[in-house]
Amino acid sequence: MPEFQHLNLVQVVEKKPFIGFGGGPKKAQQTQYNIEHRQEHFDKLTAQLQSVKESWELNLQEREESGLPEISDKKTIPIFLHIDLAKDVESLKSFGIEVISEEEEGFILGANSDDLKTFSDRLEQFLNQSNKKFKDSAAGIFDLITEPTERLKRILSANLLAKWERLQEEREIVVYIAISSYLKIPDYPTQGGNQPDDSYNSSVARWKDRNQEWQVAKDELCMERQTAFENFIRPHNGVFVSLVSQYAEFDDGFGCKIRISGVGLKDLALNFPFIFNILEHDPLLSFQGTTELERLLEIEVAAPDENFPKVCVIDSGIQEGHRLLAPAIDGTLSISYVPNDLDTFDKVSNGGHGTRVAGAVLFPIGLPSNGTHVKAPFWIQNARILDDENLLSSSLNESDLMKMIVDRFKPTRIFNLSVSNGRPENYIHMPLWSATIDKLIWENDILFCIAAGNISQHSNNPEIPGVLNYLTDGVVYPAFLKHGKSKITNPGYSCFALTVGSISDSEFEDEVFKCIGSRDLPSAFSRSGLGLWGMIKPDVVEYGGDFVINKPTGDNVIAHTESSPNLIRSTRDNGPAVGRDVVGTSFTTPKVTHIVASLQNLYPHETTLLYRALVVQSARIPSAAEKIEEFISHYGYGIPNIERAISNSTRRVTLYASGLVNPKNSDLYLVKLPNEITRPGYDYDVLIEITLSFKAEPRITRRKTNSYLSAWLDWETSRKGETQKTFSERILAANNETQEDFEEPNLDEENTDNVDDLKPESFKWTIGSKGKDGELKGVKRQDSTVQKDWCIEKSNQLPKEFLIAVKGHKGWEKNLDKEIPYSIVVSFEVLNTEIEVDIYNLVRIENQVEVESQQEIQITT
Repeated sequence: MPEFQHLNLVQVVEKKPFIGFGGGPKKAQQTQYNIEHRQEHFDKLTAQLQSVKESWELNLQEREESGLPEISDKKTIPIFLHIDLAKDVESLKSFGIEVISEEEEGFILGANSDDLKTFSDRLEQFLNQSNKKFKDSAAGIFDLITEPTERLKRILSANLLAKWERLQEEREIVVYIAISSYLKIPDYPTQGGNQPDDSYNSSVARWKDRNQEWQVAKDELCMERQTAFENFIRPHNGVFVSLVSQYAEFDDGFGCKIRISGVGLKDLALNFPFIFNILEHDPLLSFQGTTELERLLEIEVAAPDENFPKVCVIDSGIQEGHRLLAPAIDGTLSISYVPNDLDTFDKVSNGGHGTRVAGAVLFPIGLPSNGTHVKAPFWIQNARILDDENLLSSSLNESDLMKMIVDRFKPTRIFNLSVSNGRPENYIHMPLWSATIDKLIWENDILFCIAAGNISQHSNNPEIPGVLNYLTDGVVYPAFLKHGKSKITNPGYSCFALTVGSISDSEFEDEVFKCIGSRDLPSAFSRSGLGLWGMIKPDVVEYGGDFVINKPTGDNVIAHTESSPNLIRSTRDNGPAVGRDVVGTSFTTPKVTHIVASLQNLYPHETTLLYRALVVQSARIPSAAEKIEEFISHYGYGIPNIERAISNSTRRVTLYASGLVNPKNSDLYLVKLPNEITRPGYDYDVLIEITLSFKAEPRITRRKTNSYLSAWLDWETSRKGETQKTFSERILAANNETQEDFEEPNLDEENTDNVDDLKPESFKWTIGSKGKDGELKGVKRQDSTVQKDWCIEKSNQLPKEFLIAVKGHKGWEKNLDKEIPYSIVVSFEVLNTEIEVDIYNLVRIENQVEVESQQEIQITT
């Protein structure tokens, strides 16, 4: 089996800090604003400022008259304001405003603790132009929103907002709370054009000392906020839903799950100024099924080798004694987190759920024919979190559970989570469950495979419509899959996990029933993307079956034997051990988990970032996707293929590398393409695929990928005919923050044609990096943490030296010396089957590197 080859790292490009600025037209526009509107803007903001203060004082008085518990910190006022999108949110600190969270469309949740005195001073300086530094800064603040309940629209989830007026009638409610404890630190020093290296290094050293002090101050602020929160909810009899740790902590805040009265929740939402997100506990959904079963298969399963990978199945438990699973069960750490039920058995009726998932991890395409002997490829571990109704108890904290499970099952690296919330939400910030998974992946070399979520057959809740509800209302398939209430659910938003959707593998139709979709089209139950902030979610899809609909009446949507995957099932209800009776993304997810575990078996010492990259690299969009608008929202990067993920062929060669890069650097890789491929006489089609997988530290108060992450990466290739020297210089020039999307210098119109003739042509990527330069419009590679793109080029148009840069970019982390881990994969595949060419060996020989001359590169032999 041809093995993957290592990419050749040829250069580390250290980027220099950008010096200088521009923008004359913007300044001129601001001057015009100052002349015409300064007094008007001052009057408006002053009136709004006074209104906010009076409203807060009135609120305190009404709380006292209503007998609500006294607030310990009456001086800190919640602030809700609207600012210019071009304004740096951090600059609000100069107005005495602590930024609690950044919302959409320039809205900011903030807090003020000096009775808005600093804000008033800045307005005076704005009016009188008495302070050169701050004289125009107020121009970037459009409005202070004076109505307190307007702030709630940004804090509360849609279902909580809908019942706000009657919330006080709730005797008890379980919610997730997100609270800011952000503390700004000065930017990492930049080296001036004439500053000596010794002087600059001294500046960096002083900054690092201050950074240590900041870390201590940040921890103290976090503890102060937690104490204040506990003091606030205690008089309302608020209690934490937690088994171990009350809080999920992040760099800029923390989250928790609490049980509190409706009166207490209203008070908390209105008057605890550091809260920026409140969500109601949501029951989990897993699958829909029927009772049509397949006959028992007589198969003997042998145990895996002792050193084979272990996969932890986080689900409803597993029938560990099932004769088809028992040899592969690692029961030493099995545990149930279900309250008052220590049994790890899968008690879900009609064949179980976790048992089916575990079986699909081991046997993703079903079991072979009768009488065969099968060796289990992996070990299965059992973490039960769902009860016998296939629901998560409201007394369990999902973030808490994830941390406990990862810690308990160490050194397990692969986790299958085929459970998700039933209700999609219009999230502004990463929800706590997803963010906790991201943090766990950042801190550990692990990977979660997560279900995208299911649309039910039918629903009595108009906020969560089922497939039949859509069809009855005249919303046809596949249009209803793009509906806002059909979007993926938490924790499928996790940006470092592999989120898995479902497509149909059936064309079934008889006299009564017909599949809603057809082969390779999205399953009617599969929730769609995109994810948060334009992330490509789901990442991949697998075959998970489909619902069928009653043709004569159109009033019944069910799972059917002929359109359901073949799965191992629990025999607790005396049913057969194998059946085709359920569908769902619950059962596509373990198919992808199987590929990940296969990669760990092959490359046990490689990072899970590489496993994720290779899974996505192996994925392809089926031709049927042409029938679906914005198909990437349904398919992600497509259907993964285990053979492409784990091996090469004579017609396909894959090279990979893993490394570390910081925001100041780029790593350049070189692939030499032999003359036998690029020579002018050849014009066959070559598919080029590139996938970058990385992770960074997350935080929760900001929005957009590059604000959520401490740093972020993207990749870029050389243009046709571009030399290594020219490419490295171009990458170096594109470092500064204002040039994240590199553009060529403006050219005079009369010279444009001549220059374009000389300029090397770029590859025509499918997605592209700018949202407009690829074939798919509106989607950008760099919005995701696994970034794949592909194109088809004629062999004689390929360069002899194909260069790839992995580029580091600044996120929220100020310490630019901190490195970000990544894996990069590139493949070349000859598509013309009639062409006899061994691209694997041609590229392998051309790129052989002597270990002595390239110490940082490890060669696979």
